[in-house]
Amino acid sequence: MKCFPLELLIATLVSTGASATTIDLSKSVSSAGGGAGFYVVDNSFDLPANFTNAVLSITRFVVDDRGALLLNGVVVDAAGVFGPGGGLLQLTADGAAVPYTFADGNGDRRIILASGFTPGRNAFSIVVNDTGAGIAGATLDTAGPTGFVLAAELAYDVAPVPEPGAWALLALGLASISVRRVLKQKPIRHPSD
Repeated sequence: MKCFPLELLIATLVSTGASATTIDLSKSVSSAGGGAGFYVVDNSFDLPANFTNAVLSITRFVVDDRGALLLNGVVVDAAGVFGPGGGLLQLTADGAAVPYTFADGNGDRRIILASGFTPGRNAFSIVVNDTGAGIAGATLDTAGPTGFVLAAELAYDVAPVPEPGAWALLALGLASISVRRVLKQKPIRHPSD
C-alpha cells in the first residue's frame, strides 16, 4: 500500500487560496431632502466570518453643505462646502451639532482604510447636514436641494475553508501513517519460530 506524504496532504488543504471580492459602495443623491435638515443614508454591507485583508478606498466625497462618513460609528471622512476649516457637525438625529474641524473640503480624496471592519454587518453611513451655511460660515441658499456624491469601493479576501472531503483525506493519511509506523516497529513472527 502506497502512502501519501503528510506534507502533500497538508499542502493540498492549504493551497486552495483565498478568493477576492469587491463591493462598489459608491452612491449619489441629488436631493436627499427638501433643504435644511439632518439626513442619514445607510450604505451598510456584510462581511463573511472568514474575511481577510479588507480595504475600503474612498476616492470622492462631495456634500451640500457638510457631512461625514461613519464606519461602525467612527468618522472616517468629513467634507463640505467652503472647506477645509472649522464648523459644526451633527452626527446623530437626536444629537446636537458639535464643533468639528474639517480637514478637507468637497472633492477628490485618497483615503484607504484597512481596519475597523467586523464579521457580519458593518454600518457604513453617510450623514448629511444642510445648515444653510458653508463650513467657513458663508451663507448658502437654504431652499436648495441637499445632496452628496460618494465614490468608494470595498475589497476583501475570503479565506478558504477546507471541505469535509479534504479533512477526511487528511484523517485517512494520518491514520495510514500511524498504521505503517506500528507495522514497522513490530517484528513479524513466523509459525516455525
